[in-house]
Amino acid sequence: MSVFGKNNPNEAKDELLALAKRDAVEELFGSYVKSLTKVKNFSLQQDYVETYSAGLVRIKGNPKYTQGKNFGEMCVQINAFVTEKDLEKMQPKKLSKKTCEFGGDAKTIKKRTEEKAKLEALLDYAPNFKELPSSKVLPLLREVTFSDNGFVPETSYYCTKATGLIYPIELTVLQAEIKKPAVKQYVQGLKGEYFNLPPFSKSPGDFPEPSFKRIDKAINFEWWDNAPAPNISADYFGAKWTGMIHITTTGTYLINSSVSYSGIKLSIDNNSVIESWNNCHNQSDYCSIGANLYLEGNKWYPITIEFFHVSHSARAKVFWRKPGDSSLEIIPTTHFRTEKE
Repeated sequence: MSVFGKNNPNEAKDELLALAKRDAVEELFGSYVKSLTKVKNFSLQQDYVETYSAGLVRIKGNPKYTQGKNFGEMCVQINAFVTEKDLEKMQPKKLSKKTCEFGGDAKTIKKRTEEKAKLEALLDYAPNFKELPSSKVLPLLREVTFSDNGFVPETSYYCTKATGLIYPIELTVLQAEIKKPAVKQYVQGLKGEYFNLPPFSKSPGDFPEPSFKRIDKAINFEWWDNAPAPNISADYFGAKWTGMIHITTTGTYLINSSVSYSGIKLSIDNNSVIESWNNCHNQSDYCSIGANLYLEGNKWYPITIEFFHVSHSARAKVFWRKPGDSSLEIIPTTHFRTEKE
C-alpha cells in the first residue's frame, strides 16, 4: 500500500493490517455473492453483482512490516488461521417453527401461515431483524420444507411447520443494514420560539406557529420597548424556550423569574415550578416569582419556559440559587443544552 497522504506511519500500518485481515477472511471463509438482473421488454434494465466476506480470523505472532518495491510503499505479512470452532460458527444452521393462522380462503391462509412460520423461525434466531422489512428477512431461510400443515379439526385455524437452513454469512451481511440509533447532537442554550399575539391579548392560550426561531444562550432579557426578535412586534408577543438543564449538585434549588407586564410558566422534568400566567401582566414594576425544587446532581432535566408580554418595556429573566449559595444568579449558558436540528 502507498503511504502517501497518510498523516503518520501508525495510521498507514493500521489501515494496511485491516486490509490484510480482510483478505485472510475471504481466503479462509470464501465469499458471499449477491447478484440482481432485471430484464424488461427484452432489454436489460438493471444488472449488478455484490461480493461480501465475513468470518473470524486469528493472528499468530506480530505483523511484519516491510518496505515495498516501489517508492513510498509499505507491505505487511501476517500469519492468519481459523479454528474448527470458528468454522462451525459459519456453517449452515437448521431452523424450524410451527405456527397457526385463521381467516380467509384456503389458498390465502396457507400462504400467509407459511410466510409467518418462516419469519418467526428467523426472528427467533435473530430478534434484531424485526427492524428490517420482512421482504429482506424471508429469503434468508433456504431449502424450506413445510410439514404438519392443515386445518385444525372443527376450527378455522390453519397450521404449518416451516423447516429450512440459514447461512450465517448472509445474516452477518444483513446485520450491517440495521440502522443504529442516531447519536444525538446538542448545542449550548435553549431553543427559543417567538410568536406574534393578537393585539390586547391578556392571557394567550396555545401559542400560534412561531414567527422566529433561534438558540438563546440564557434567559436574561430586557427589551426596553424594543422587539425581542426579527418579525416580532414589541408588544403582544410570546416566547417559548425548551431544552435541557444540567444539575451538578444534589439539593434544593430556588428557581426564580423576573418579568414585567408579562406572564410566565416554568417547568423542570415536567413538574410545574412557576405558574404566573395572569398575575404579573398588570404590574408596572418587576414581578418576581420563585419556588423551591429538589433536584439530583449529575443529571440533565427537560426544561420548558413559556412567556407572554402585553405592552411597555419587556423583561424576562430566570435565576437560580444553588444549594449552599446565598444569592441568586442568572442560570448560565453552560447549564443549558438543546438538541441540534
